[in-house]
Amino acid sequence: MDTKVENEEKKEYLNRYRIASRKIKSLQEQRESLMIEKRNAKAIQYSDMPHGNKQSDLSDYIAALDSLEERIGESIRERMKARVDIEKGIIYVRDGIESDILRKRYIELKSWECICNEIGYSWKETHRKHGKALQDFKIMT
Repeated sequence: MDTKVENEEKKEYLNRYRIASRKIKSLQEQRESLMIEKRNAKAIQYSDMPHGNKQSDLSDYIAALDSLEERIGESIRERMKARVDIEKGIIYVRDGIESDILRKRYIELKSWECICNEIGYSWKETHRKHGKALQDFKIMT
């Protein structure tokens, strides 16, 4: 397989943790929004307005909240599995700086600028080391 194609597949694999983290954040924001909506709906009560079944409203809210909580839990488990798999693959990267770059980029989710500053390498050298680290990285299944 072509090295460039293989490295792209490895990057996609490594980005599973980032994607799962974003999904969790999105679901948590949805949960927070739902809770705020429910609080605000309670605050506005008009006596001349027709009233719906409050029990049904509460049941719908609890069901939606439970569904979100379940999806958050699933996403957290998915993210944990991705992290464990990525950490196992990083073990095969022998060079300490290279494994550090992979960990900072794909587990700690740091920007390239931050990584360059932390390891004290130029942008070009950091990316060269990243490419070499990808060659040594093993996809764990």
